[in-house]
Amino acid sequence: DKVARIGLRLVDLLDADLLAARLSRIVPLKRALLERVFGRPDGAEPVTAEVDRLVEEYGAAGRALEPYLCDTSTWLRRARAEGKYLVYEGSQSFGLDLEQGTYPYVTSGFTGAAGVTVGTGTSPAQRFTVLGVAKAYICLLYT
Repeated sequence: DKVARIGLRLVDLLDADLLAARLSRIVPLKRALLERVFGRPDGAEPVTAEVDRLVEEYGAAGRALEPYLCDTSTWLRRARAEGKYLVYEGSQSFGLDLEQGTYPYVTSGFTGAAGVTVGTGTSPAQRFTVLGVAKAYICLLYT
């Protein structure tokens, strides 16, 4: 959804009108996907009713999470400039890296140390230490 430019961001959950507009586009697409790809019949609930329900549900989640919402890149840059220790954790193996991995069996991101700057919006020019822990094997499970 992120690559297709149709995903929801946390900030979208705080604006009911924007959320409703986005969900009005997303819900029919996801229903078609569920029906055509996975054989799941379209829901009995009208799209507008589902959108209204999701706006309430997601809006409540957005309001609950709002105190934790910030510009993450700015927060991380400031913390690094202040000399704070930060831990960035990646759970994918290098073999799944979008550029260097075993294509097409890859994830949609960058799993190496350079992926920290790509994924967080922080500058690679700022000094940081990388500690890597690697397994002696790669295992890919796809069905």
